[in-house]
Amino acid sequence: MVRLKLFPALALLFCSASFAGGIQDGGEWTYDLIMGGNRMGRCMVTSTPVQNGVLETRANIKIELIQAGQTVRSSLSGRTTYEWPGGHPSSYDLKITASAGPEVSFAAQFGEGQSTVTMDVAGQRSPSTLDTLGDEYVLDNNFLVDQYMVMLAAAAPGEGDSVTVRFITPQIVSKIPKVLSMVIDYAEKETVKLGTTERDALKLTSKGDTGLQMYFWIDPDDRTLLRWTVPAQQTEVILSTGDSAETKPADMDRLMAGIISKLYIPTYLEMGRFQEVADLKMRISLCAVAADGFPKNAPKQAFEGKSEENGATTCIDGIVRTGMTEYDGKSSLPLTAPARAEDGVFLKSTVDAPAEHPDIIKAAKEAATGAETRWDAAAAVARWVHSHIRYEITGSGALEALRQRRGDCGPQSLLSLAMIRSLGVPARLAGGLLYVGGKFGQHNWIEVMVRPGEWIPIDPTSGEIGRFSASHVALWRGGGALAPDAMPMQIEVLSFSRVE
Repeated sequence: MVRLKLFPALALLFCSASFAGGIQDGGEWTYDLIMGGNRMGRCMVTSTPVQNGVLETRANIKIELIQAGQTVRSSLSGRTTYEWPGGHPSSYDLKITASAGPEVSFAAQFGEGQSTVTMDVAGQRSPSTLDTLGDEYVLDNNFLVDQYMVMLAAAAPGEGDSVTVRFITPQIVSKIPKVLSMVIDYAEKETVKLGTTERDALKLTSKGDTGLQMYFWIDPDDRTLLRWTVPAQQTEVILSTGDSAETKPADMDRLMAGIISKLYIPTYLEMGRFQEVADLKMRISLCAVAADGFPKNAPKQAFEGKSEENGATTCIDGIVRTGMTEYDGKSSLPLTAPARAEDGVFLKSTVDAPAEHPDIIKAAKEAATGAETRWDAAAAVARWVHSHIRYEITGSGALEALRQRRGDCGPQSLLSLAMIRSLGVPARLAGGLLYVGGKFGQHNWIEVMVRPGEWIPIDPTSGEIGRFSASHVALWRGGGALAPDAMPMQIEVLSFSRVE
C-alpha cells in the first residue's frame, strides 16, 4: 500500500527568490530550494513587465534527489501567461527531464467555462478538461514558484483580512479534474531571516482543501515572496542571498517514509489475515481527495453517516459495512463481445495506463492466451501482474512498471488496467483502504465490467482474484488519495467475521 502519486516529481516542493521588485514590474529572481534541511536545488524566475494587460513569467529549475538509493537529477522549464491585474492564467507550458524516467511535459489553456490540460509522457499524450469560471489561479506542484508569486501579488490579504483563492494544479487534472481552493489569512508583521540577513515582511498562513498548512512571508510594499515553508513536507523557501552554501540531494526515501507513515490508521485490533475477512463493520472518520467523490454504496459496501465535499476533498464520518465478493465467472460475457458505446470511457488509453501501446498489447495477449471470456482475460492479466511485478514503492505508471518489472499498488493496478483495456474489456481504477496487520493503509485496485452493469473487483497486488476480501474499503474510483492533514483519521472496528 502506498500513497497515490499525483505528479512526476514530489508534491509541493518550492524555491525562494532574490529581491528584484514586484513580479508585475519585470525582473529576475533566484530561488533556493531547501528540503529536509538540505539545499537541493535552485529556481531561476524571470518576468516581463505587464504589456497590454498580459504578464509572462518563466522558471528554470535544477534539483537533485536521492530515490531508491540513486541520485536523480532533474531539470524543469516552465512558461506561464496571465491576464493582469487579476493574475488569472491564460496559458501554461512545462517540460521536465530527469536522469531517470521519461521526459514529461504539460500544456494548458485556461478560460471561462472550460480549461484543458494535456500531459505528454514520452510521446503519449493525454488531454483532460475541467469546468472553470475564469477566476482561478494556476499553482504548479513542480516548483514553478513564479505562479505563487503572481497569486500572492494579486490576491494576498491585507492586515486583518482573509481571502479564499481557487486554483488549478495541472499535474493532477488527469486523475482529479477539479478546481481546488485554499484560504489565506493575514497573520502579522514579522522580521524574516533570509540566510544571514533580515527583512521586514508580512506573514500569511494558508490551508487548502486537503488540510495542508503553508506559511508565506512577502514584502510589505510590492508583495514579492521572501520565504515559504511547508512544515508537513519539511520544505522551505528562503530568499537567495548569493551565498555559497553546499547543494546536497534531498533524501526522498527518508522523507517519503515519513509521509507514507501518515497514510496508515491503527485499529488496535488484530483481525488475522486480511484475505479471510468476510464481513466488516466499522466507524470511520477521514478525508480523501477523490476524482468522482466518495462512492457511498460500492458493491458489497454500504455507508450510513455524513459525507461532505469541500472542493476536491470529501470528508466522511459514519458507519461503513463491507462484505466479501466471490465470483466464479459464469455470468461473464465472451471476450469477443463488443463493448457498448457508453462504456468507451472504460477502454480509454491514458498516459498512466496506455492501453494502445504495443508493449502493453503484447504483454496482455501473452498473459491472456486462451482466455474465452472477459473474466478469464482479466483474471489472467491480474495473476500475471501479481507474479511478475515485484512490489516496490515507485509511484510510476503502467509502462514503467512493465519495463522495470516493479511497482507498488498504484503502478500494479494501472498496468493491470491498461492490459485489460487493451483486450477490449472495460475496466476502471478503484481505491481506498486495505486492512493489514492491525491497521488500515491507502491502497489501489481495479474493477472489471464482466457484463453491462456488473463490476467485479480484483486486487492484483494482494492476488485476490475471484475472492475479494471485506478488508477493502472503497473511498474513490479513478484517481484518489487520503488527505490526513484535513482532519484526524480514525477507524473503530465494531464487528467482523472470517471465512470458515
